[in-house]
Amino acid sequence: MAENMSAPNQEQEINPWSVEGARDENGEIASIDYEAISPGGGGLYHAQDLAVACILIIDRKWNTPIIDQKLLERFEKVTGHKPHRWLRRGLFFSHRDFDRILNLYERGEPFFLYTGHGPSTGSLHLGHTIPLQFTKWLQDIFDVTLVFMLTEDALGNARDIIAIDIDMKKAFIYSDLKYFAYSYAVDRQYLILIPIGIDQDPYFRLLWDNAYKKKINKYAFSGGQVSVVDHRSLGGNPDVDVSYIYLTYFEEDDAKLEEDYRGYKSGSLDGRAEEYGN
Repeated sequence: MAENMSAPNQEQEINPWSVEGARDENGEIASIDYEAISPGGGGLYHAQDLAVACILIIDRKWNTPIIDQKLLERFEKVTGHKPHRWLRRGLFFSHRDFDRILNLYERGEPFFLYTGHGPSTGSLHLGHTIPLQFTKWLQDIFDVTLVFMLTEDALGNARDIIAIDIDMKKAFIYSDLKYFAYSYAVDRQYLILIPIGIDQDPYFRLLWDNAYKKKINKYAFSGGQVSVVDHRSLGGNPDVDVSYIYLTYFEEDDAKLEEDYRGYKSGSLDGRAEEYGN
């Protein structure tokens, strides 16, 4: 038999992926201690009570604010619409800076919606429709642009996604591979509303924390100027630009490499002007 490699004397774990009882000194898993996770200490007897308790624990451990009644009331006041049933019933239960989005909407300032889809099944199933329909509802309520990223191997799902009746006049569906070269060309900063599952939060939190810690926007190592306008007028420095240095390793055509060098240095090539490989 394989040796049990689980750590002994481990407290019960509750996270977005699983709920697991504590382990004793022999690595045996105990039953869930409902008394320990009950907000009122009186025990839990319904699945809904357990869900609420788990939400509160995730909130404390991950520092994601709960979507409480006060926020829902503010949403209704600002938008003039009753909160979606999935908000009212706690299916979407946590957020980061949703109050800032409401402030922007109240002031009439721009923001946009973003979501994406990667390959998981040949076609969308019922589980996919929850975040997609919620995203469509948010688009309708806020009347904003929806940016939708598809991985190259999920393009076949585009028609399924369009079928949820998103407003295509205010939507941009794109391939991550085709538009990768445009990912870092930013002329203006916008807040983005991203409906996702709580299990995706660690990825955003990791990037968010490091963006502030490392001051990526200010100190990103690039030979370009701080804006596209400045770059076109002042030109860039390909000798220290990481993207160009990559090309020196992988571009086979010497003439093409020289053309990119001169174009970037003069400012006529800004990283968005062409799609590499075409």
